[in-house]
Amino acid sequence: AAKYRDPGRITVFCRNAVERAAAIPGAESAAASSGIPMSGAWTGTFTIDGRPAPANGRGWMAITNSITPGYFQTMSIPLIRGRYFTDRDDASAPPVVIVNEQAARQYFPGEDPIGKRVRWNKGPLTSVPWMTIVGIAGNTKTQGLGQPPQTEMFAPFSQQPVPYLHLLVRTAGPDPTSFAGQLRSAVDGVDPDQPLTQVRSMASIMDERVTIPKYMTILAAIFGCVALFMAALGIYGVVSYSVTRRTHEFGIRMALGAGAGKVLALALKQALWLIGIGIA
Repeated sequence: AAKYRDPGRITVFCRNAVERAAAIPGAESAAASSGIPMSGAWTGTFTIDGRPAPANGRGWMAITNSITPGYFQTMSIPLIRGRYFTDRDDASAPPVVIVNEQAARQYFPGEDPIGKRVRWNKGPLTSVPWMTIVGIAGNTKTQGLGQPPQTEMFAPFSQQPVPYLHLLVRTAGPDPTSFAGQLRSAVDGVDPDQPLTQVRSMASIMDERVTIPKYMTILAAIFGCVALFMAALGIYGVVSYSVTRRTHEFGIRMALGAGAGKVLALALKQALWLIGIGIA
C-alpha cells in the first residue's frame, strides 16, 4: 500500500502485468479485474441522472468491478449491445461504464440504457463524475450457481484503479495451472515485490462453489437408495407372507383345474396392488 498510493502508478503496474501475461507462450488473452465470477463481489450504490433517488435515500445497488480492456473476451462474457472498453478509455477520457443485462432490465425497463449517465454515491457528489453507459454485457454468476444474476457495473481500470486485482489469463493448454510459474515470472518482471497468490483455474473455483451441494446430493441419493431397499424388502416380506398363507388355496385351485399362470397372476395382482399403493 505504501508503494502504490498513486492511482497512476497502480494503473501502470496493472497494464504492464497484463501485457506480460498476454505474452506468455500458450496464452490466448489476458486481462485484470477487481472481481471475478463465482467469488463474491463488492457492492455500491449509485444515482441515475435525471431520476429522483429511491425511497430509501441511499441509491440503487449494484456490484462494482474495475476491469481492463479484454476482460469480457478473456472471460467469454458476451457483449449484448454497445462497445467494449478500449485503451482510449483512460483517466483523461470521459468516464464510461458497462452494465450487465440484469442492471439494464431492472433499472432501465423498456428503454435503452446506452447513453444514460450514472454516478457512484461516494464522497462529495461534486467530486464524483457522471459515467456514460456505453455497453451491455451478459450476466454472470457472482455469488454462486444457485443464486440469480445480480446487477453489475464495470468501469475501466484506468479510470477507477483499485489497489487489488485478479490477473486473468485464457490459456490454450489443457492444464491452466501449469502456467503458474510463467505468470509469477511475468509479475516479477513488473515488480518483484508484489506477491502472486491463489493461482488456480476457474474450473477449480466452480468446483469449490458446488462442493456442498454435490455432497448433499450424494448423501440424499444414499439415503434414497437405503429407503428404496427397505421399502422393497418390506413389500417382499408382506407378499411372501401372504402367498405362504394362501398356499392351500392355490393347491385347491390347481386341483380344480386352474393353471400355474392363473395362480401366479393371483399372487402378482395382490403384490402389484401393494406396490402401487407404496409408489403412490
